[in-house]
Amino acid sequence: MKKLIFVLILFFSIISPIFCDSTNVKCFVGFAAGNHDPYVTGDELDCDGSCANLTLNVYNTAMSIFFCDSENLCDKLIESQNACKFVIIGLSMCCCRNETYCNIKNTFNYPLQQLPLKYLDIIQNVMEIAQILA
Repeated sequence: MKKLIFVLILFFSIISPIFCDSTNVKCFVGFAAGNHDPYVTGDELDCDGSCANLTLNVYNTAMSIFFCDSENLCDKLIESQNACKFVIIGLSMCCCRNETYCNIKNTFNYPLQQLPLKYLDIIQNVMEIAQILA
């Protein structure tokens, strides 16, 4: 499981910026780990696809990666460009392309109140970083 998480983080933090170089929308690209006071790191990126995030619960700790989806994973995994969905048990994915930092803002069709509290904490911390970057 740890190797899978490492590979996902590596892929989306290194490969995603290489292929996302257009100026259609700015996405938050980074990583967040932890529940109530998560560790968050990342930056903004001009993206020619959808902004997206994947959140996985590992040993009762939420881990999220935020990325530019220039490879259309959103269409393949959740069959939508502006929605959140559980891909498999414990792994949720959100995709959007409607505004800057939409992969961390409350702009999804998925009601935020239905997300577990630990995910809400991560979203709040990432939004604070996005405000600093703006």
